[in-house]
Amino acid sequence: MKYYTVNELAEQLKVHPETIKREIYRNNLRAFKVGSELRFTQESVDDYTNALNRGKTTREIELEDQIVQLKKALSEKEKFIELIKLELLKIS
Repeated sequence: MKYYTVNELAEQLKVHPETIKREIYRNNLRAFKVGSELRFTQESVDDYTNALNRGKTTREIELEDQIVQLKKALSEKEKFIELIKLELLKIS
């Protein structure tokens, strides 16, 4: 897993390091400490950038994708059930 320092992340996002610290203070960006220095996981950076760009966290995006897949599977099963009903009506 990739980890970033405040300065590395600020450089990557093209913002001042103080902006990164403010986002942590606002609970918009998750960090952890190694000694006295802050670090960020790739996952927390992805969540932050997704929330900025799309208004949703990575997990929310994943769940929405799962919902779409489940709806598709449900629709296919409902079509199959209708076919079985039609076949049963033909037999009786």
